[in-house]
Amino acid sequence: MEVISASKKLKTFQQDIVWRDVNSLKGQVHGKQNISEYFGWNTVFLYAVTVIFFGVLVFSLVNLQIVRGRKYSTLSELNRLEEHIIQPDRGIIYDRNGKKLAINIPSFNLMIDPQNVNPEILKEEFRIISEVTGVDQSELMDKFDKVVSDEPLTSRLILVQDISRDQVLEIHSNQNDLPGVWVDYSTKREYLGGDSFSHIIGYTGEASAEVVDAVDGVEMGDIVGMDGIEYWYDEKLRGKKGTKIIEIDASQKLIAEYVNSGTAPIPGDSLYLTIDYDAQVKLDELLKAGVAEYGATGGAAVLQDPYTGEIIASVSVPNYDNNLFIGGISQDDYDKFINDSGIPLFNRVTNAQMPPGSMFKTIVGSAALEYGTATPDTVYVSSGTIYLGGTLPFQEYQGHAYGSLNFVQGLARSSNIYFCQTMLALGIDNFIDYAEFYGVGSQTGIDIPGEQSGMLPSPENKIELAKNNPYLDPVWYEEGDACNSAIGQGITLATPMQVVGWSATISNGGKVIQPHYSYKWESVTTGVNSEKSYTMVEDNVLREGKLSDSTLYYIKEGMRNSVSGPYSIIVPLGQSKVEVAAKTGTAEFGVKDETGYYTKTHAWVMGFFPYDNPKYSFVIFLEGGGASNNAAEVALQYIDWLADNGYLEN
Repeated sequence: MEVISASKKLKTFQQDIVWRDVNSLKGQVHGKQNISEYFGWNTVFLYAVTVIFFGVLVFSLVNLQIVRGRKYSTLSELNRLEEHIIQPDRGIIYDRNGKKLAINIPSFNLMIDPQNVNPEILKEEFRIISEVTGVDQSELMDKFDKVVSDEPLTSRLILVQDISRDQVLEIHSNQNDLPGVWVDYSTKREYLGGDSFSHIIGYTGEASAEVVDAVDGVEMGDIVGMDGIEYWYDEKLRGKKGTKIIEIDASQKLIAEYVNSGTAPIPGDSLYLTIDYDAQVKLDELLKAGVAEYGATGGAAVLQDPYTGEIIASVSVPNYDNNLFIGGISQDDYDKFINDSGIPLFNRVTNAQMPPGSMFKTIVGSAALEYGTATPDTVYVSSGTIYLGGTLPFQEYQGHAYGSLNFVQGLARSSNIYFCQTMLALGIDNFIDYAEFYGVGSQTGIDIPGEQSGMLPSPENKIELAKNNPYLDPVWYEEGDACNSAIGQGITLATPMQVVGWSATISNGGKVIQPHYSYKWESVTTGVNSEKSYTMVEDNVLREGKLSDSTLYYIKEGMRNSVSGPYSIIVPLGQSKVEVAAKTGTAEFGVKDETGYYTKTHAWVMGFFPYDNPKYSFVIFLEGGGASNNAAEVALQYIDWLADNGYLEN
């Protein structure tokens, strides 16, 4: 009504002006018959345009305020505020010296809100998204349906990860046809260390419904650690989410967004690993060369500080490019991994449960010396072959006969017969006590997932194993099984991570140390601190007090004499620039040939150096790599490289 009233007043005002001007002019024209004769048609046209202009103006005001006013009022009411999650930057991962191994780089993710989509046009939305991103429409629909089925209340789902900037622009240009869909700026992982770090660091991925249910604070669409360090320390690396308020109109166009300091995301803590980048890369290089040279199917190697448990280098080969898993690995790439006979996704350092062979004699010897069933002067005769129970032949490796041997000589020569006799005198029950102290048959607690426990040789374990293995005799044979166990065969199994721990215990004075990859943390709020993964135990010592100085002395002497001296058999390490103590293992597996010998063997070597003041313990494992000295050749090259590059200084 106010607009109509104003229009009438305006029209009256216009008429008053016109007629007032006309009347004043009449007095000037006198003799003219009409106004047009005085003004002419141009003047009349000018007044007509003025009237039309004001008429259009009035009509527009009426249309805007009354006719279309209700429509815009309704649309304004459809504008809404939404709370959106802001994902934090994940913590950076460094080596011990500050070299970056895992960083964050910019990324754009295409998101959808299942709660704010129109089911009637969803198929058309997926068609557009498929055209823009190249992802098959059915794949998009399947992902959407699965998430909605698993998590019906979720309000954010990553439809496509890591789209390009050009695709972002195309999505924005189609925004009116994509209600409930938006582009989320984020970051993604990039791994800089190469494949030698893949089994340690692992990778990240989008949280599954199972992870969402199991982990507090994780929602669909969140990126979480899936393996390795990324998984083990996910909560600290992940950080704290923030929130922002966004205002969108009825056509889903962004009007504004608001973030305040109280709701900003907090980046994850950054982690420094115990790993030394150069030592890791070199070990990877040498191990790969050894696997290729000796025809092994794979390998593992670890370098450890025997006093702190810090893992300086840790390699499993074959390994893989963990960057392939960022944003979801393609089916083709995944199939290549699965079909690879080398099993590159398998971490042999912590998961390969293999017979350790003669390295196990150090544990048998430790138990026998402590119980007093053997002394440094105990002598057994190595005749090449003895017969257990009078009929079962038990041989030295390749039938060697070493003659009379005392304890140190028996260990240096790695005499099967010497340690068979030692085990029989000791008794399996007494042996188990010390085997468990060393950690045989139990996980080390290393801070990455998937670690296996190996197998402790015992009558109970053999009977249990036989329940699921029709080829395994469920009877424990007092002599045969005991002697097989003494030389690290039979049902005895160990992982390379366990084995390097045995060597560390011998070299550090008899302490079983917690191995770990975590070195220190850096927080955006508290800075750098020295929190370590082994804070779960006091002073990082798991067990101690079972091994006397005397026992350790003779075990170490046997290992040193195995490398250097008249009884040495580890020829390669005798040439090292550093004094090394070591014990090898040639672990037999597979089938026997016509002469009764196994056709395949694993090559092992463990040890520590320098001998007089140990700085490192180590293990090298070549799966199906032949004789143990093949592993010792790899160890020689690595130890000399460490010596040449300053790792033995200080």
